[in-house]
Amino acid sequence: MNNVSREGLLEKLMRYSLDMICVVNAEGKFVQVSDASKSILGYGQEELIGASYLQLVVPKDREKTLAIAKTILKGANVTGFENRYLHKTGKEVPLFWSAYWSEEDNTMFCVARDATQLKQAQAKEKEKEAFFEALVENSSDMMVVLDREGNYVFVGGSYVRIMGYPAEYLIGKNVLEFIHPGDAPAIQEKLVELQGKDIVTASEFRYRNASGEWKWLESMASNQLLNPAVQGLVVNSRDVTERKLSQQRLRQSEQLYKCLFNNNPDAILLEDVNGLVTDVNQAQLAISGLPASAMLHQPFTDFLPASVVDICSRYFEQALLGSTVRFDLEIPFSGKGAKVMDITKFPILVDGKVEGVFSIAKDITPIVRAYETIQRQAARQKIILESITDAFFALDENWCFTYANSEFERLVQVKSEEIIGKSFWSYFPKEVLGQSFPEFYKAIKSGEAICYELYHQSLKVWLAVKAYPSEEGLSVYLNDITSQKQIEEQEALGKRVLELNATAGSTLEEVVNHYLVGLEEQRADMLTSVLYLENGQLFNLASPSLPKAYLDAIEGVKIGPTVGSCGTAAYQKERVIVSDLEQDPLWVDYREAALQNGLKSCWSLPIFGYNHRVLGTFAIYHRQVREPSAEELNAIEKARDLLQLIIENKLTEAELKLSNERYDLAASATSEAIYDIDRVYKKVYWGEGFEKIFGFNRATLKNSESVWVENLHPEDREKITASFNLALESPDVFHWQAEYRFRKADGQISQVADHARILRDKNHRSIRVIGSMQDISTRKRYEIERENLIEELQGRNNALQQFTHIVSHNLRAPVANIMGLTEMFQHPNLTEQTRAAINEKMRTAAQNLDTVIRDLNQILSIRGSIGGIKESINFREKVEKVLEPLQLELARHRVKLQMNFQEAPSIYTVGSYLYSILHNLITNAIKYRQPGQETLIEISTRLQGDYVVLTVKDNGLGFDVEKQGKKLFGLYNRFHSHIEGRGVGLFLVKTQAEALGGKVTVQSKVQEGSTFEVYLKR
Repeated sequence: MNNVSREGLLEKLMRYSLDMICVVNAEGKFVQVSDASKSILGYGQEELIGASYLQLVVPKDREKTLAIAKTILKGANVTGFENRYLHKTGKEVPLFWSAYWSEEDNTMFCVARDATQLKQAQAKEKEKEAFFEALVENSSDMMVVLDREGNYVFVGGSYVRIMGYPAEYLIGKNVLEFIHPGDAPAIQEKLVELQGKDIVTASEFRYRNASGEWKWLESMASNQLLNPAVQGLVVNSRDVTERKLSQQRLRQSEQLYKCLFNNNPDAILLEDVNGLVTDVNQAQLAISGLPASAMLHQPFTDFLPASVVDICSRYFEQALLGSTVRFDLEIPFSGKGAKVMDITKFPILVDGKVEGVFSIAKDITPIVRAYETIQRQAARQKIILESITDAFFALDENWCFTYANSEFERLVQVKSEEIIGKSFWSYFPKEVLGQSFPEFYKAIKSGEAICYELYHQSLKVWLAVKAYPSEEGLSVYLNDITSQKQIEEQEALGKRVLELNATAGSTLEEVVNHYLVGLEEQRADMLTSVLYLENGQLFNLASPSLPKAYLDAIEGVKIGPTVGSCGTAAYQKERVIVSDLEQDPLWVDYREAALQNGLKSCWSLPIFGYNHRVLGTFAIYHRQVREPSAEELNAIEKARDLLQLIIENKLTEAELKLSNERYDLAASATSEAIYDIDRVYKKVYWGEGFEKIFGFNRATLKNSESVWVENLHPEDREKITASFNLALESPDVFHWQAEYRFRKADGQISQVADHARILRDKNHRSIRVIGSMQDISTRKRYEIERENLIEELQGRNNALQQFTHIVSHNLRAPVANIMGLTEMFQHPNLTEQTRAAINEKMRTAAQNLDTVIRDLNQILSIRGSIGGIKESINFREKVEKVLEPLQLELARHRVKLQMNFQEAPSIYTVGSYLYSILHNLITNAIKYRQPGQETLIEISTRLQGDYVVLTVKDNGLGFDVEKQGKKLFGLYNRFHSHIEGRGVGLFLVKTQAEALGGKVTVQSKVQEGSTFEVYLKR
């Protein structure tokens, strides 16, 4: 019964179960399937039994299904496995499986539940979640969940998007960390308050975003701590920064408006459409002298003087019609005088409708009064500009004329009304514009005044232009400098003529004609003439433009009191001006010749020479009647003075040429070099002696004093030039002489005796020096040889006295010893031993006597060669000869030598003396070396005045100079008794140095060495 019952139950389970129960064999085929397969998959039992379950699985799920099947076959129990089967209709059916493998039955028992409704429910749930998430993520509000302590446990996406913090950064951090310190206490109180309430709001607090900026937020918090699904404080926040900033800007704008309105220095008031005052500022109240309460809601016209009510009302009506109106109005104020007000009325539009009028009144009384003052000043300025002697005009920023004074009108020959408003560039000619444009542009660009000069070709005038830039344009002054320019041109012409006059070979006629042509080019209306006076008659020298017929008519005319302009001027020695020669009685005899050649006036000036002697005349002719102006007379006088200089110069030049020819003949006959220095024109004449005596080619010799200075001996140059210049600058000195060394053309040095005479002008300034240079080299050589001989004889005399002392002292001792021993030797009672001792002492005395005689003989030999031949000796070669026999001794004692003869490599002296001096000083340095150390001997030469100084320095034993100084150079004086020597060497060095006209000095320190300096005459 139980078995039947179980089978019945199993059958009912297979028939009525909503889940699909099936049995699958090891080959994966259905063995048994419940009736639910029909409702779930659309297949009946008969269709599924024997079929492979894998064929019903959706192809994409087959791989994972096989993998699970293998797991089950290995004995694993599987529940909740999900895959999709294909319904008989072809649609996909999601199934949840539980399966068990029975090893005993070799089958797999499976239960499948249709998951379609569950999937649909899950999809709806996901849609809700997605909707909620999108709502949270994209809402303008930000949602976060805090725990009880205020720490973040959830951060919505909109919060992340708006504040910029990643959610993971905020989780676990306390919200108060991000609140502005000034707002944090209030938010803390709100969190505490929320612990006992369901909802709490927090309005306008500052929160720091990820960029560090403070954002204004307002929040609403809900207490969901007891909600098991939330368990936190849910906070919704909104960014109200823009609203907050807008409110602040609005307040600032209102405050600014109030500030500008109340503090504006101009009077401001608002009127409604009925003309009633709705608002008024402090400036208006100050003008009215009333409090605001007295003016508000009252007609503004009640506060105006009756004289201006109508005009103000008329402009008020225009503003109500929508127009902005502006006008100036002079308003009388009781007790304050009249004020000029600049009034502007604006319509107040609200939604296109005029709701009132906004009026601003500015007190422009000072400006108006200033303008009136400016107008008066302008009138005065015009008077000033009209009264100045310079032409003046002004240009605006567009280069148009704004003013021109009467002098400008006169100078430029134009009326100011013709040019006012016209462009400067369209009026003046091109040559003026070409010069003015860069200058005017420079002034405008730099803002600095400029000055320049220009020539107005059409007006034939020179103008000095001064332009002063300003913000308004340019103020330009013109000054007619034509006369000044003519003077400058005349002076420049004069310089060129003087240069021509100084040119070799130029003739008087050529120079004067050149000058007159230049004058006529500068003043095109005049004709010039220069006549020279000879034997009371005038002859033409130069008249470049006068007709030949006229010149022939007056050639050779005799001067007299009524002989035209020139004859009369030369006769009376004064200026003669004839402005109309047709009417002047001076021209009676020459009027016809002049008029026939078109000459109408003649101005003549005498040309004077030395002692006021008349040389000729300078005349100016015109082809019209002309009276000279003061400027023209001044110019003519200057031209006459220059002509006087030229003529005198040429006459003097001719005389000088003749004098020089005579001078050259005299100079060639002498054996001296003659020179002539012209200090005015900085020129020097060198006589033939410079070629004969000194070998210079006069043709290539520079014509200046520098030739003489450059060839002075370098050691004499400073002294001689100073002496020469002192003589020239001393007004009472007329003679100068000196002896000096002078270099010839071949480089040889000669001794010169120079004698010169200094010529001076009336102001005692030296203008000329004439002198001669005589070669006295032979005479000087004889004088030097004579002085040397005298000096040598004096030296010999001194040496002889010293030699006498030596003989008396050094010979007497050994001779006395010998004489005494001889007497003792003759004593009859002497023993042989005593005789032998006396004999030995006699021998020693004889040897000492022999040594002294040898030393004296050496000294005598030196004395005998004092007049030895002098020669040019190379120091290095002489030292090397001294060292040749000393090489072994130098090597044995480790002696090191250093030589430097760069400054004085050679000397003109007696070679044997120099050898002896070097030998004694070098051998002494070796002999008195310091034992145990390397010996260093330094030998050098240098120039000092008239001497070559030979220095020998060692690092030897040295000696006490102060103690031994007096005995240092004495014969047989020694300072180191432990070293063999006789004390002769230094005596010989001193003797030989003095014989050569020199001396010896020494510096020494014990154990440091000695330095000997031998001064040898050059």
